[in-house]
Amino acid sequence: MTQSFAILTWPCPPSRNEPFKEFELLLQDALKKRGYSCSLVKSLKDVPSNVRPILFGANMIKHTGPVSLPPNTIIVQMEQLYDQSPWWRSKH
Repeated sequence: MTQSFAILTWPCPPSRNEPFKEFELLLQDALKKRGYSCSLVKSLKDVPSNVRPILFGANMIKHTGPVSLPPNTIIVQMEQLYDQSPWWRSKH
């Protein structure tokens, strides 16, 4: 059985969300060309349990409170990291 994916961007202000749209479409096209099933969804609630989520904008979760991501979620990190970046912590 072919792996299925659902691509989504964590809800955030439109100005922060827009840049991810082209990446979502690019990734969806690339996965489909390789024979995978892949859809774009608006929310984790829209991801069936047998589908692996690919999440853009995970850094915005901190603004919405705790959330439980499925353990098989692929998180796409697109922010630049630097030595003093808040993302370089042992808890990450």
